[in-house]
Amino acid sequence: MSDGRVRGLVAITFAILPPQLAGADERGRVAEWSLDAQTRVTHAVLDNGVVLHHRAAAGGPGRLLVSISLGGGRIEETAANAGVSHAALLAFSGAQEAVRGGDCEIATLAEFDALTLTLAGTVEGVSRGMERVAECLRRPRIEQRAFDAWRQRATAQVELLSRSPEYCASRALLQAISGDDVRVTPVTPRQLERLELSEAQRWIERLSREAPLEIALIGDVSWDRAKLLIEENFGHLPSRPRDAARLTNLRVLARSGGPWELRRPSPEGAQRSVSLVGFVHEGAGNARQQAAMELALRIVTRRADALRSDEGDVRVRAEHQGIPTYGEGGLFICGVSCADTRIAELAERTRGLFETLAVEGPTRAELSAAREGLRHERSVEVEDDRAWLRRLRHRVLRQSADAAAATDPLDEITGEEVRQALAACFDPQRTFAVMVSPSPR
Repeated sequence: MSDGRVRGLVAITFAILPPQLAGADERGRVAEWSLDAQTRVTHAVLDNGVVLHHRAAAGGPGRLLVSISLGGGRIEETAANAGVSHAALLAFSGAQEAVRGGDCEIATLAEFDALTLTLAGTVEGVSRGMERVAECLRRPRIEQRAFDAWRQRATAQVELLSRSPEYCASRALLQAISGDDVRVTPVTPRQLERLELSEAQRWIERLSREAPLEIALIGDVSWDRAKLLIEENFGHLPSRPRDAARLTNLRVLARSGGPWELRRPSPEGAQRSVSLVGFVHEGAGNARQQAAMELALRIVTRRADALRSDEGDVRVRAEHQGIPTYGEGGLFICGVSCADTRIAELAERTRGLFETLAVEGPTRAELSAAREGLRHERSVEVEDDRAWLRRLRHRVLRQSADAAAATDPLDEITGEEVRQALAACFDPQRTFAVMVSPSPR
């Protein structure tokens, strides 16, 4: 760790005797752990490779949040088995059903580079939920009836979404910036039809047996209790690598450079038009450069509000979407939709938001407001358990930076730095403009 990362950080690291020397039972135990005194997060590794992060809850007493992530999944898919990771999550249907209506909820998600389960509820309820999830990992099984029902629901949902101009615009954008990579673009009805239960079963068996497993636990439990919960439930799993180095070469998209300029017709019967304008942000740079970009995106978002109409027929959405292939970057999108023919004008005005800021920089008032808004957001997140869960759940799988930097350069960022940050990203090789509108009659 560099001197800059160590400054202001007190780390306490412990090495634990292996179980065979400590006379323990057959389950895996915590082999090493360290306490980050600045963030109050404990990081640990079991001797079977399972990674754990624990932080005492800042929220309500008696509550517990847990994230369980298997490294891999969609990032490993090909055109022949696209969608199999979504189907693989059916192996946890039994755990979800077992806690349904009780004091624990289990949500599943096939992310780009991980299959992630999130458990939320009381300490007792989530503890029981973890037992169910661990059992599914030890003996994963997908029922034919559940698979058939899932495929039918998923197909109907995709067909419904395909009638939405917003969905069509998003799909076209992802196809363009990824080089039509099936790992990034939404699954199609044809791909769902090709999937077989046996393939999904093999997929989840492999991941449960071999994939890196990272667990984040944020709640009203002590470190000793958290350690015991993880050891008892996940210490019996087979040994696995503690990181996702095997996925490194897959974190690449075979895409050409921009600009990506796309026009598509609206789905039949849809009258609204949609425009998506923005850029691919690859997330490089030091903490100062990243803070400048955060401020730039916040200023663009505020300026985008001016595109809304008093009548409410113009909808505006500015957001940052992360894709793990781009590290800490992703896509910054300013989306506009309307029910009339003004979409071309609005798309041009949206592009102007970026271009003007990249040339002229922010006003002093804009910079001050953006800085204050970002500072408030960060102060809220410090006490937000779900924010901590998001920060920690893929810390090792994605080699993320520490949850809190030793120094915060936010107050030192100048307007010129903000301008330069946006100008570097809003480059033709990184920009996109997607428009979906009804075909002329």
